[in-house]
Parts: sequence; structure tokens; C-alpha cells
Amino acid sequence: MNAAKQRLKELQAETKRLLAAQQASYAKMVSQERNLASSIAAAQRAERRLEREISRLAALQAQQGNIPSKYNGSLRWPMPGRVTQEFGCTGFSWEPPLGSCRHFHKGIDIAAPYGRAIRASAAGRILIAGPNPYESGSNRAWLVAIAHSSELITWYGHLKTNIPVRVGQWVKAGQIIGYEGMTGRTTGPHLHWAVQFKGAYKNPRLFL
Repeated sequence: MNAAKQRLKELQAETKRLLAAQQASYAKMVSQERNLASSIAAAQRAERRLEREISRLAALQAQQGNIPSKYNGSLRWPMPGRVTQEFGCTGFSWEPPLGSCRHFHKGIDIAAPYGRAIRASAAGRILIAGPNPYESGSNRAWLVAIAHSSELITWYGHLKTNIPVRVGQWVKAGQIIGYEGMTGRTTGPHLHWAVQFKGAYKNPRLFL
């Protein structure tokens, strides 16, 4: 029992350290931005365009009978590691506002050694596999989006560029869909894992 408590204490301390390091890095990145509000607005525009495209692709797959209308079951963690940022209101100034939150994080960030395999949280159809087509610059975020049904979509962001799946492919739960990287706006290797249900972002923990 004492050993378990000590291990838990060590894990909590490590998570706190990683979070503090990420916050410091974000603060440094923000301080280097000439116009933070403008940068956030541009990122939001790109994200909204990507969301609309993914919704369109999911609807098309549903119409063609390539994904079920409903998903029965739960999701699994896509990768082992340390959670460095939870879903919801956050102190990271780079995250955009949402509702009553000045800054809101739409997924869960998981940190692990660079290059760790990322696996599909459930069976589904690949909608996006590659760089965000609506971002500009050489350091665009690479991502995968999977439609598990017409209502449920999972996102996997900041991947390495060697994505082993293709658009339209059906993947099984637990199948490798990418590798942890640090593409896009990120201060270190981690996975951004998000869940959309009926068009709205939800806490991924609710589906585990």
C-alpha cells in the first residue's frame, strides 16, 4: 500500500512538472508573437474550415453506408503516457475562448517519448490523414480523424509525417494510425486527442 501511494505521488509530481514545463514553453511562444489575438483568430479560422470539411466527409461516408449511424461501445486510450492538459477551461493563453472560458482546450494532451505508436480508439473510417490543408507555412499540424459512426469522430493531432493509414481506409480498434510527433504549434512531443459527438467537442474521458 505504501509503495503504491509513493508511486502515485511520483506520478502526480511528474505530471505537475510536465504541465509546468509546457506552460512555460507556451508563455515563451506567446511572448514571441507580435499579435497573439491575430494568431489565435487565424488558427480558429483554419480549425473551423477543417471541422466543416470533416463533417462533410463524415456525412458522405454515412450516405454511402461506409460507417454506421450509431456507435455502440466505448473508446480506448490511443496511447500510454502522461496527461499534461485536460479537456476544458485552461490557463494556456494560446487556447481560444469558448463559452464562459477565456481559454478552452478541446481535447486531452498526452505526452510520451517521441515516436510512440498511436492507435485507433475504436474501429472506424479514416476521414483525414495528413497535414491540415487549411493551415499555411512549413510547420503545419499533421493529424488523423476517424469516423466511428455518423455521430462520433475522434481526432489525433501533432503526429509525425509518416502516417501509415490513408483516407477512406477502415481501421480496427487498436490499429496503429500514426506516431507521436510535434508538428504544428507545439512545444514538445505529445498527442492531442479529441472527441466530437453530434458536432460538439466532448471530454474524451466520458467515452472510455
